[in-house]
Amino acid sequence: MLNSKDQTMHYKMYKAKKRWLFAGLGVVMMSGVLLTSGGIVAHADGTQMATTGQMQGTPVANTNAATNNRGNLAPTPVPAPADPVSPTDAYQAYKDGGYKTAQTALDNTRAQVKTDAQNYTTQKQAYQAKLDQYQTDVNSKAPNYQTSDPATRNTLNTEYTGVKSDYDNLASEQTQLADTVGGANLTAKAAQDKFDRLYNNLPANVKNAGVEVADYNAQTTAKATEQVTGATTKAYQTALNNQTGNLTTVLNDVTGPNDATGLATKETAKILVSTDSNQDGSVTATLYGKTYPDRNGDNKITYEDDILPVIKANLQSDLNPQNNQTDLKGSYGEIVALFNYMKQVADTAIPYQNADGTQGRIESANANSFSNVLNPNGSNMARNFGSDYATSLLTSIEDTKATLQAALKKIDDETGNTFDEAAFNKTFDDKLKAESIDIYTNQTNDMIQIAQNLLTAFKAASGDTIWKNSKAYTSPNTLVGTLTTAITAAQKNSTEGLAVLKNLAPSDNFLSTAYSKGDKDHGFTQTINSIWTDLYGTIDWFGTTISPLMKTDVTKAYLDDSNKPATAKDAAGNVIYSPDFIKAHDTVFNAATTLTNSVTKLMQQSAVISNDYGKVLNQLLTITDDYDYLTKSTLQPISNKGFSDQLTAPKPVQILAVQSTTPDSANQYQVQYVTTTGQSVGTGTFVGNPGDKVNAKVPDGYVLVPGEPGDQTVDNGKTVTFKVVPNSGTGEKTTPDKGQATVVPGDDNDGQPAERNAVGPDISQDTNITGNNDQDGKPSQTTSEGQTAKTDQTTNSGANGTAIRAGQAVNGGTTTQAGRAVSEGTATQNGQVVNDKTATQASQAASVIETGVKASGQKATITQSKLPQTNETNESAAAGLGVLGLITMLLSALGLKQRKRN
Repeated sequence: MLNSKDQTMHYKMYKAKKRWLFAGLGVVMMSGVLLTSGGIVAHADGTQMATTGQMQGTPVANTNAATNNRGNLAPTPVPAPADPVSPTDAYQAYKDGGYKTAQTALDNTRAQVKTDAQNYTTQKQAYQAKLDQYQTDVNSKAPNYQTSDPATRNTLNTEYTGVKSDYDNLASEQTQLADTVGGANLTAKAAQDKFDRLYNNLPANVKNAGVEVADYNAQTTAKATEQVTGATTKAYQTALNNQTGNLTTVLNDVTGPNDATGLATKETAKILVSTDSNQDGSVTATLYGKTYPDRNGDNKITYEDDILPVIKANLQSDLNPQNNQTDLKGSYGEIVALFNYMKQVADTAIPYQNADGTQGRIESANANSFSNVLNPNGSNMARNFGSDYATSLLTSIEDTKATLQAALKKIDDETGNTFDEAAFNKTFDDKLKAESIDIYTNQTNDMIQIAQNLLTAFKAASGDTIWKNSKAYTSPNTLVGTLTTAITAAQKNSTEGLAVLKNLAPSDNFLSTAYSKGDKDHGFTQTINSIWTDLYGTIDWFGTTISPLMKTDVTKAYLDDSNKPATAKDAAGNVIYSPDFIKAHDTVFNAATTLTNSVTKLMQQSAVISNDYGKVLNQLLTITDDYDYLTKSTLQPISNKGFSDQLTAPKPVQILAVQSTTPDSANQYQVQYVTTTGQSVGTGTFVGNPGDKVNAKVPDGYVLVPGEPGDQTVDNGKTVTFKVVPNSGTGEKTTPDKGQATVVPGDDNDGQPAERNAVGPDISQDTNITGNNDQDGKPSQTTSEGQTAKTDQTTNSGANGTAIRAGQAVNGGTTTQAGRAVSEGTATQNGQVVNDKTATQASQAASVIETGVKASGQKATITQSKLPQTNETNESAAAGLGVLGLITMLLSALGLKQRKRN
């Protein structure tokens, strides 16, 4: 390390003429290099040397952090180190930050991939249909993707192009989906890995508590289901005890005491209930949470035959338990079903099955009797039973606090942690408030929606003549306005109530406050129960109008109709409406039924607290992150299911290369052989069909023009023409073989076969290429494979007529370079001749190379002058440069010595 004290350096200086030189100049220069590389700075205003930066990544303490010429500034204070982050805080910060962000990104990508995968599946189905059709067409027209008919091939390949385009698009979509999923999963894995590292750093007691919390949460769904059963049973029992008298009276009136006859048993017009079909062919009906089977096997469900007998048996058993009976048979849903049955008979023309199996409408002769049961006993019993039932459920929901508190205390005791009761109370009350606000919102919205549906039905019926001309005490025409006012009031109260409710402080009984108790001190009076009471009171009162409308006005209109059937009433006095009458006044029948169902739904709505009571309990019983128990989480990767399948690509159709056969319906075509000047030198005929191949039969003394195909495809109505040139006497012969001209190698005049000679037109002038000059006296161009010495020049090597054409490889593909002609198997590179893998140095005399083509019995010769080669080096030049460098150094030394003497 360099110290910070002053250092003195001694220099020995020499004067050469007017310049001062320093001794050890080379050493000083090297020292400068070392100092520079070490980060040392020499200051002009002093002798102090300071280090800058870091040495090998280690900070260097600067004892003179702020230095000027006077050096009297105070040192810069070093900031205090930040408090270390605990493993718990690090874990929680990442879980709430980066990990949560990764979870959100993964979920968003998962949703998008789901949508894209569905689109991919749709596109694949469309592609598969097109591929199947294409395959069918190929199988019928071009088996094995081959055909001898060009027109068929063109048609199928046009179809192939469209299918292939769809395949390419689908494959691209598949790749993009795979890339998206792969990238998202990699990012999620990186986040999960960091989360796992932070979790593993947590203290043992924290991790152990988290494990037990996770185990507890895995059972909350089962616990919630168990509590739902317990809570609803308790609520039913509480309401049953409080409403024993009213329920007994109504039950006896409708079904009869014990086995005695009640109104229902006298009812001959049986009410149909919508059914569900089962796999075994049977039918069942589910009403208000309870399922009823077909008891008499008539493949339909009616109140009188299948539902009321079950309700009567269960309720009487619960009202009069025998032999210390503890289990309850009935349920709140059966109370609601009993009420709905009374409303339908009393206030509507009930759904009825006609003799032919169709559904009709019938006005019960017992309608007035059921009205008397409803008012006052039936309606009051149902309303009070529901209120008691709801109160008990509210208590059960708020009692989940004690259950959860006991579970958390047990976990903390077992893992060595301390239970924080104050923190628990605050967290639970916050969660209960959030659940209560959701219940308030859902309940008020559902009640208002029930009223809106009834308003729609009333508006539809208001145009009916029976509705408009009703003689009821309260005109049906006023119902639309009255209901509209009630809905507006309910909407206003629910909106204002929700705003106040959100500002109330959390508490153990927040749900009871929202539901029925209210909080006048803080301005909250718009409870769920108060809004329900106003709506229910208005809608239930409509029965005083609709009931006489249906019993009096509708029946009178039907019975006064001269077109009514002769059997307008049955023996029991029930009015059976005809299909035509029902269709003509369908809106009135629908309005009456909608009113009955609306009253029933409102009654049930107020009692069950929530449409998903089990979900509410599950939410409250779950130990969430709000309770500050640190649990391990896992980001689930996105699946590639749905778009990872192997796609089948289409195949194009090819022309079948076979010898054509001549069917009975073949045609005769003219075949003509024409020279390049247009002279016809031979003709022939061919029997076949369009698309067949005709092979050339070249007349003697002629050969096909180089490049001319040896066969052609027959086109309907056209003459087949082959272009030929005279055979210039190279010894090549044309020998017909199965109708095809064949070129047979001839002999050179040296007695050896002329191998793979290209056939072409004759040029009369023989050409000798000597040395590096063409016949024009200019240097020949260096040629690479597939080129001649002079571009586009055709040369003839002799009388034999064998030509070397521009752009063709000479003698079986032999490559010439640097203007040399070579024989087959001989290659030249950079002026060297390589024959049979033997290299001949450029300094040797150029050999005469046979081209395999004879010129009037003479061999073409090549002379070559010696040229400098690419890889040669001038050693004498290098030596000269070396000597020159030595002389320069000596002169420099003498000059330095002379300066020193001076």
